[in-house]
Amino acid sequence: MKLFVLTVIVVVLCETGVLFCSSEKNKVFHLALNGDNTISLHWILNYSEDEATLEIHLPAGFGWFAFGFSDRGELYPADYCVLWRTTRGKYKLTDTHADAEGVLGIDKSQNCNGFRVKTRNGVVKFTFKRKFDTCDPLDYIIEEGTTHVVWSRGFEMVPSIRGLNISTETRENHGMNRVTLLKNLDANTELPRYVTTLDLSTDKVRVPPIETTYWCRVFKLPKEFHKKHHIYQYEANIQDTSEGLVHHMEIFHCEADPDKEIPLYNGDCFSPDRPQETMVCKRVLAAWAMGALPFTYPEEAALPLGGEGFNPYVMLEIHYNNPELKSGFVDSSGIRFHVSDKLREMDAGIIELGLEYTDKMAIPPGQESFSLTGYCISSCTSVIRCRLEEGDFSSLCVLADD
Repeated sequence: MKLFVLTVIVVVLCETGVLFCSSEKNKVFHLALNGDNTISLHWILNYSEDEATLEIHLPAGFGWFAFGFSDRGELYPADYCVLWRTTRGKYKLTDTHADAEGVLGIDKSQNCNGFRVKTRNGVVKFTFKRKFDTCDPLDYIIEEGTTHVVWSRGFEMVPSIRGLNISTETRENHGMNRVTLLKNLDANTELPRYVTTLDLSTDKVRVPPIETTYWCRVFKLPKEFHKKHHIYQYEANIQDTSEGLVHHMEIFHCEADPDKEIPLYNGDCFSPDRPQETMVCKRVLAAWAMGALPFTYPEEAALPLGGEGFNPYVMLEIHYNNPELKSGFVDSSGIRFHVSDKLREMDAGIIELGLEYTDKMAIPPGQESFSLTGYCISSCTSVIRCRLEEGDFSSLCVLADD
């Protein structure tokens, strides 16, 4: 059975495109580009060559499709590789840039290389290679951190894409996603056999046809968590049809007396019907944003969950991003914990640094620079059991996205 499953996985990867079968060591990453996952991005990284191989899947029947990168998430100005069909029906891929009005210009230096395309079962799949830094001032530099991926499509046939204006497309024919394109290829996600899973997910939530929805669901942990456990790893458990819909998720612990019961609320986080008792559910246990890999704690430490004095209630919060205002989405996504009552040497902890989301964080217009300062008072720093002044501590990465 194991051999059969492995064979199926290899076939699926080869079906995604021509180049993804080049090495068994290549890790293929995926991102839904629209809400119903009919347009998707798949990519592999080659750090020795400082380049990414990118592949886009989308329904056939379009005249042109622009995929690219934007500094701030706007559709334009932006750097694009444009797939388009000539009047003879031949596909071409052209390196372009969109100006401040959304008009495409063709780059003198063409850096969307290694282009290949195929159509099967009504789906077009095209692949190309892109250097992280092409040294072209018109091209976006792919760096560590968040990248704004943008796309637009049109259905008319065009004799040339020079001068094409992408600003006229409707909401359904363009999009933006935030993603970490550069991943850690050496991350060890293997877990011991004694580790068990704990799934905290929504249950058939009908996502409304509005752009932004925050959904909260409170859970009571199973009785085995009366005993202290460690979270070795956590990851997103996204329903297949919701890959482009779930923007980010968090799990919060409800910080209350261990015997305090919290209502099992399941609804809009900002609803006036949300019980006041659930407002104590605000200490972060896990956070995931679109495009993130599983988070694995080091072998020496893990995050505590449960045990004596631990209130057994936690809350899942999901941000649904539905810019196309589509209806009919029913979602059961969530976060999956990998836990064990076999405790590691040290307890890990999470420290949140920053400011609350209010208007005072808004940057006034026309500023050449702007500083926003936050302070951590002594009553907060005193509970950190590290000799901060000596630098005698270790840190893990923190993911922040909203």
